[in-house]
Amino acid sequence: MTDDAIKRIKAYNENVILVDANPTIENCDYICNDFGTRTQKILNYLYDLGHRNIAYIGGNSSVVAMNGKTIMLDRDARAEAYSDWMRIKGLNKFEHLYIDNWSIENGFRLCNQMISELDEMPTAIVVGSDPMALGVYKSLKNHQINIPNDVSIVSFDDVEMTNYLTPSLSSVYMDSSEMGKTAVRLAKDLMIEKAKMPLIISCRSELHLRDSVKKIK
Repeated sequence: MTDDAIKRIKAYNENVILVDANPTIENCDYICNDFGTRTQKILNYLYDLGHRNIAYIGGNSSVVAMNGKTIMLDRDARAEAYSDWMRIKGLNKFEHLYIDNWSIENGFRLCNQMISELDEMPTAIVVGSDPMALGVYKSLKNHQINIPNDVSIVSFDDVEMTNYLTPSLSSVYMDSSEMGKTAVRLAKDLMIEKAKMPLIISCRSELHLRDSVKKIK
């Protein structure tokens, strides 16, 4: 939610816990994912496999205003972590960031754009979501680019269909149900004793490696 919306809600009830959020205001309890940190770990893993020319395809985060309107932000933890990591590793010349709305169509279009623009095809692509990864798969197939022999793919969401792609897609899993249970447990604790400082709980994701990633020889 937007900061203004959070402030308005907290004016009615201070006992607000935000789930799957990362607000900029400081005086609220929230539960967030670790996708920024997980992106860096994925990049470290790809680096150890010999990959240097790594691209990122994804979308921007969004927040909801008090009137229910969705507002797109110009940032996302995964994209920011990717850019920071590439610069720290001194791989600026390989920093290829393609961002649009989260959809299969945009994954397809952005991958087509990347292939047409770059003189050298990346050896690995990190994709921000599994639906976008479907579009990436289709684009690469149309251009006769083989996964993982020509390019490795890692994505986020780990929806069930990833097991049925050819090759099966490596993807990051976050237990959203457990995030909800964590919020309930925190709410119960706050009923008994109000915390003296706002709490931030980061839930750890899991990278499920499958056939879409390969070591460079």
